[in-house]
Amino acid sequence: MRLLDAERDMDSIVREDAVWAVFQTDRHMRELHRHAQLIAETGNTSLLDGLLFHYDILYSRVQLLERGTFLLDLSDQQKLADLADNISDFVFGLTDQIDALDPDMPNLIQRVSDIAQQLEVKRELTNNLLLNANSAANAIRVNDREIRGQIQDQLAFLALGLILAFVGIFVLLMLQLRNVAQSNRRMSVLRLRSEKQAERAKAASKAKSAFLATMSHEIRTPLNGIIGSADLLRLDTGPEAQAKRIGTIRASAILLRDLIDGILDFSRMEAGVFEERIVKVDLGELGAILKEAFAAQADASGLTLTVNLPPERILTNDARLSQLMINLIGNALKFTPKGEVVVRGALQDNLLRVEVQDDGIGISAEDQRNLFKEFSQIDDSLSRRFGGSGLGLAICKRIVAALGGRMGVSSEVGVGSLFWFEIPVQRLKDNTPAAASIAAPLRSLRVLVAEDNAVNAEVVIGMLTHLEHDHFYAANGQQAIEAVATHLPDIVLMDMQMPVIDGLEATRRIRCRGYDGPIVGLTANAFPEDRRACLEAGMSDFIPKPITLAALERILSMHAGALDAPPKRTLPEGAQTPERGAANPQLEDLFQTLGAELVNSLINRFAAELPDVRAALCDAITAGDTNQQDNLLHTFKGGALTLGMVKSGNEAHRLRGVLPLKRENLAQLYTLAQQDIAMAKDIMSAVEVQ
Repeated sequence: MRLLDAERDMDSIVREDAVWAVFQTDRHMRELHRHAQLIAETGNTSLLDGLLFHYDILYSRVQLLERGTFLLDLSDQQKLADLADNISDFVFGLTDQIDALDPDMPNLIQRVSDIAQQLEVKRELTNNLLLNANSAANAIRVNDREIRGQIQDQLAFLALGLILAFVGIFVLLMLQLRNVAQSNRRMSVLRLRSEKQAERAKAASKAKSAFLATMSHEIRTPLNGIIGSADLLRLDTGPEAQAKRIGTIRASAILLRDLIDGILDFSRMEAGVFEERIVKVDLGELGAILKEAFAAQADASGLTLTVNLPPERILTNDARLSQLMINLIGNALKFTPKGEVVVRGALQDNLLRVEVQDDGIGISAEDQRNLFKEFSQIDDSLSRRFGGSGLGLAICKRIVAALGGRMGVSSEVGVGSLFWFEIPVQRLKDNTPAAASIAAPLRSLRVLVAEDNAVNAEVVIGMLTHLEHDHFYAANGQQAIEAVATHLPDIVLMDMQMPVIDGLEATRRIRCRGYDGPIVGLTANAFPEDRRACLEAGMSDFIPKPITLAALERILSMHAGALDAPPKRTLPEGAQTPERGAANPQLEDLFQTLGAELVNSLINRFAAELPDVRAALCDAITAGDTNQQDNLLHTFKGGALTLGMVKSGNEAHRLRGVLPLKRENLAQLYTLAQQDIAMAKDIMSAVEVQ
């Protein structure tokens, strides 16, 4: 009712405003007529300004009627509408006569007299309009009161109906509650029967989840050692270097094999069943394997890793012992920003004690109480900074307990930590090393490279040549479509953004023409949505830029159906190994693959094209063409990152997200590009003098 009253009050105000507008129209019509009569009777032309003033006011009042405000509020009163239209037409029709009045014109008095006569006739119209408007407004008020009474009666009946409905709902709810109570009694019987089965299923699910998370955490260390060392092995030439890389691969492979073999045992241990796996273990060899496997991680962090295990042969669970050592050493390296990590072992009688000491961040006494709990880390911020699931130490604690030993820690914040464990073992005297396997070569492929950036295209083609694959080149999507039809390649490397036809559309058309070979997307936009776009367009896979030799060879091997590793590769003639301390892995990869001469040529071409890129970006900024700005930045970014020019490449990527560009953005990009070019030339110069 309050809303209804408010609406009625608003309607009343609007009607009163409408009647007031009619009253003002009638009033100013009379004032205009009075001034016209005075001028006609007295001949006083000085009253002409007053005449014009009242006409302007009357004109504005009539405009209110003409706009429809009055007619809207009394729209069912046709007589009022006709009167309002008549008055409006008359007032608007006087405009030319009023505007023509001039104090100096000879027949001014006669013209004003004519206007006065017209106003005399029309004055009755405004008076009738006012009377009829008041009458209509009063009629509407009476009608509103009648409607209000009817609504109140209807609301009373609705309230009564609502009360009856609530009573009915209450009765139905009571009946439903009685039915629910009966159902609950039946369900309680079934719940009691299945409670034990549910508890067992919950325990199994929890064990499975913990196991899968643990494997994801543990498998990274040896796997990274295998991938990195295998990549370097393909490019090293000397027998000594090959032996070192093979040793690293063997050590990491042994750790990975043992870790995978221990999966079933750990699952059973989680369920309370621990099967003993007692085999021969050479502690000296295990120490060498661990040191080799973690050497790259320690070097990358600038840490010194020392592993001193006694040269003793023992009988123990080799997989569990390796798993313990991997977790503890990995954690020590991860949480030590500088200094060293020392692994010590001692064998006294039949008890093996191993200590892992680091110069890391340390752990407070309060946090040590939660250290060996599942999914627990001493600080959530450490999870974000260092990664990890919080399962590693919990796994170690379980393994040590299952082996009949004990485990502990001593630590001081800011000084470091010492983790130790003791397990019972049995000495042995011999150990048989495993043999390494030999990989088979990958067959030569016919590869189409569709890439509009000349630098990127030359790099990819150089890698293909190094990998002993045949290649064809297309500079845009249209050429790629034609090249597939002409050459029928084994695999297509397709850039996403190209002129004429982009890579996605080109892929769709190629698939429509019946080509079913692998099409691999190449782009500097390495985001999940880009991968989805590639796959939805019909591509088989996706490689983010900058493209490395390892990534390219892996993708070719996978889609060629090769099951074995590729053959050993040699450096191009005249190539030299860059400095070990070079801080540009991408440039080092290009150097190893293409040789110094070709890499220098690419850097010089990039530098020579830089002024043209800057000029094109200036033109795009001046024209306000954000599409052109984005295309130029995309091309620049791809070329820069391919050549290891990270600063300018990342700046171009950032600028693509803040379009449109400003000239100060362009100056910053140009400066970073010059710095990257100088850096790349310095690295190559240092390499060539070695």
